[in-house]
Amino acid sequence: MFVFSHYSDNIPYSPPRVARIELVPWDDAYSVDNPLIDSEHREIVRLLNLLYEDWRSGASRFDILALHDELMANFELHFANEEEMLVRYGCPRLGEHVVEHIKLTAELRDIGQSLFSCDQDEGEAHLRAFLRMMLDEHVRTFDRDLMTVQPH
Repeated sequence: MFVFSHYSDNIPYSPPRVARIELVPWDDAYSVDNPLIDSEHREIVRLLNLLYEDWRSGASRFDILALHDELMANFELHFANEEEMLVRYGCPRLGEHVVEHIKLTAELRDIGQSLFSCDQDEGEAHLRAFLRMMLDEHVRTFDRDLMTVQPH
């Protein structure tokens, strides 16, 4: 059965690829009670898990770098959306939040550059540490600011 997109005629819809091996699964505990931000966080986690799976399974350098580029584009869009909301709602820690976004973006860029120069254990540790830093340190602290300043 095909599900057709309303954007064009007769083009079958393909659901997004999901990693069979999840380095870190999404957990609703990461929710910030904002549908847009939560969906972007889920997509970033999905892409990071795919990056891990492709890298671990020996996918081509081209495919891994293309996925990393997609992840970077999602990061940049997400941070722009988040920062716009934080400005709109008057978040008192906006400056700190932006600095965290810069650090996370630089770290993700470093991961893309290092995946081909490290062994699997080192690469896995690097990706796992990044996911934990993003989810446990950033989402559960800085992104919770959004919960406190956004109107409900």
